[in-house]
Amino acid sequence: MKKALIIYCTVIAAFGVFLHFACNNKTIMDYSRSQFNDSSFTETDFGDYSDLYYQEAVTGGLIFSAETGLAIASYGDESFEQQLVYLEKYQYLRGAMVDTSGINGEPGYIILDGENDYIGTQAETFYIIPDNEFNIGDWDFRVLYVQDMPHYIDLVAVNQNEKKIAYLTFVDSELDFLCKGKENKDGKFMERFVKKYFKYNFRK
Repeated sequence: MKKALIIYCTVIAAFGVFLHFACNNKTIMDYSRSQFNDSSFTETDFGDYSDLYYQEAVTGGLIFSAETGLAIASYGDESFEQQLVYLEKYQYLRGAMVDTSGINGEPGYIILDGENDYIGTQAETFYIIPDNEFNIGDWDFRVLYVQDMPHYIDLVAVNQNEKKIAYLTFVDSELDFLCKGKENKDGKFMERFVKKYFKYNFRK
């Protein structure tokens, strides 16, 4: 009985590790059938691309896990400029998003768009989104404003040098906030977030 229990626990642990590191390359057909096609980005939102890379990843264990979808589209000169214009149809966050329950006990959020920026200096501030715009290598990231953040987070990243645009979707139904203020002192938390959950090297 004891031996069977040890084997069972080993199998469960191994499966948990698999889930933690699972990352699979997909095709555009996989994207059109996935849950991420119901995010801010549908297949048609990628525009007139010349090439498309798509992957899905799962981070976590058997009970609590986060799922991500990443599509990177390559464009020609003209189609890239057209796609940049198209991206402006989205509503983007104007600043960092802070959970107000840690401030006044009331559920909700405040966007630090200039008037409330002093809140962001507090070490125990709970950030739903600590930075609405950030850079990783040659990629410029912007966070979209969507309902029920941070359970759902959509981002767009533009690489002007390579004429590529990345479309990122994050899903975690159990998450209440991304970090505390003290975890973003270096301003690099969102870079670590992207690396951890999307498992793609944007610095290569």
